[in-house]
Amino acid sequence: MTEAYRAELSPEAQKAAESTWLKENIVAFWSTAYAGYYDGGRGAIVIDTTSTGLSEDTPFHYSRQDLVEEQADEISRQLAELVADYDPESQFVAVFIRPRATTHSEFSMFQMRLGEKLLQAIAAREGQSYSPEASGVTTAETPELEPPDLETLMAWEEEGGCEATDGCWVESDGVCSHGHQSWLLELGLI
Repeated sequence: MTEAYRAELSPEAQKAAESTWLKENIVAFWSTAYAGYYDGGRGAIVIDTTSTGLSEDTPFHYSRQDLVEEQADEISRQLAELVADYDPESQFVAVFIRPRATTHSEFSMFQMRLGEKLLQAIAAREGQSYSPEASGVTTAETPELEPPDLETLMAWEEEGGCEATDGCWVESDGVCSHGHQSWLLELGLI
């Protein structure tokens, strides 16, 4: 991903590469954001792609809201608005610092939302006792199948489709003929 990302991409392709990479590494980012919020309050994940591009070695850290607000530039003001607005029980904010060689913005911001089932799957995988507050939203029918792991989701996405929550094969953002949406939709990944 590093060479493709560092090459001159359109703004849309660059943002898509960043979004995909965030989703591929969502467990690490969610864990950092969740711990950062409970240790120091609202904030954002800052991802520095200036030297490594998008790779497993890309450095990132959690920056508290007060540190973001100390900056007096337009980018920090926009980031501060996202940080003030997200729901820390199911969302996190991420900002990419891009290489200066790009002709587009040197920054890219995301407000990522995780579905309740993905939050539960991450908590189970990491042995956490995380339990988000009930949102008051109920579904008409709860799927019988267990949520797939992240590796399975990534493999399905590479195949160009996904299982629905009842096991039918559908497009990644699709709903089967029985009315069940894909796991990627159900888990809030797309």
